[in-house]
Amino acid sequence: MGLVSEAFYDGDEQTGVLLRDSRAEELATFVAFRLDDGQVYRAEQVTALGAEPTAWTSFRFVETLSGTVTTGVREDGRVVLDGAVLDGDVVPSYLGWRVLCDLASRGGDRVAFRQVDEHGDREVHDAQLVARVPEEVTLPGADGVELAHRYDMLLDGRPYTSFWWDGRAVVASDWTAGAMSVLVPDLEAALAGCPVLAAEAARAWVAGRHLA
Repeated sequence: MGLVSEAFYDGDEQTGVLLRDSRAEELATFVAFRLDDGQVYRAEQVTALGAEPTAWTSFRFVETLSGTVTTGVREDGRVVLDGAVLDGDVVPSYLGWRVLCDLASRGGDRVAFRQVDEHGDREVHDAQLVARVPEEVTLPGADGVELAHRYDMLLDGRPYTSFWWDGRAVVASDWTAGAMSVLVPDLEAALAGCPVLAAEAARAWVAGRHLA
């Protein structure tokens, strides 16, 4: 699939980018956005993939401001997270995009899995992606509305995030509290309205992935 680029918004203001380098064997996800205090939040997860949408063999998550580094390995029917063996199978949270794309592309109604939060507490949650009816969604940075199929993610039975699928791709994601990301044609479109420090971080990440 190659590089998938999204503009990240807080309300109507673009504050950063969300990038995915999607390959057959690996999914690498990068997010960078400006916080209210001017600092730039950055996080990256690189996941080695298995054959099924929820299948993976290893991942590494890094969050720069907090210094969080989380690693996971899945082998011999068990998951080891930072050296600790987890009870049962889990999916890294950034792999949820792959699970969603599979569900939407085959027209499925829902899929359930256990998802780990890599952002420090490393808690495991019961996750579900559930198909809703198509609806009109207003996209930040775009004129008018778009008709797309909505999918909601539930964590432990409670609404968490929402996504919209236009029949080919995830065109928008609602990350709650006014934060949304919107699919754009390419990297340059994602960086056009992006704060300078977030754009610089994104370009460095793309160069490091040998995508530039």
